[in-house]
Amino acid sequence: MLHGVGDYEGALTHYLAAYEAVRETNDERTVLRRQFLNSSIAYLQADLRDYDAALVSAQRAIDTAKSEGLEADLPDLYLLKGYIEGQMQRSEASIQSHEEAIKWAREFDYPGVVLVSMNNIGSSLIDEKQYDQARMVLEEALAEARAQEDTYTADLLLFNLGYVDVMTGNVEAGIEAIETYAERLKPDYTDADYADLLKFIAEAYVEAGFYERATAALSRGIYSRAFMSESAKIRFLNYKRVMKRMSRLRKSIC
Repeated sequence: MLHGVGDYEGALTHYLAAYEAVRETNDERTVLRRQFLNSSIAYLQADLRDYDAALVSAQRAIDTAKSEGLEADLPDLYLLKGYIEGQMQRSEASIQSHEEAIKWAREFDYPGVVLVSMNNIGSSLIDEKQYDQARMVLEEALAEARAQEDTYTADLLLFNLGYVDVMTGNVEAGIEAIETYAERLKPDYTDADYADLLKFIAEAYVEAGFYERATAALSRGIYSRAFMSESAKIRFLNYKRVMKRMSRLRKSIC
């Protein structure tokens, strides 16, 4: 998928052309094409942090999956919906969506979705400062990740467990884990996502009393955001223009 490598303009052009093509068709594959576009647009909107629009698109794709017999799409779609709700600080709704993702993922044998949703449930519990419950969920997910030899998700889980350690008084081990696993996660993160990670690192440093380290982490996060801000603004303006055209096209094919 084009936007998977950051080519948002190319992705938008591709999806707009696809919408125009779908408008002209009405055969047995029209629903599948429409579902693919709804899902792809939801991911793109989430990437661009237009979470209100992304949530609407994700819910539309979920409704289509249920009404058109496309239940195999539901694990990924509920995972996406839960992620979006988490980013919007809707912890309870996010947990419910991730529980749905896990249910459908176990039915269709999507172990990766199970692990990521469990991690995200743990993250929502951390946001609510329910650290003991978060630890239970994260440790269960870690056992599954290790059984599946999923080292990336294991690193993410260990980072979150390190954060829980710091927040519950096990400062030395927690800080060591956070620093170790943040470095291992960095190559797979976008600048924006890594800036978010640095925010959590800074929070842990403050809790531990390491104020100079906290300031340095926050400065790195601010620099990362500033460095990408101008190109991000251009991408977002292009995205808004194309989405207006897509909205008009959607009304003609839905």
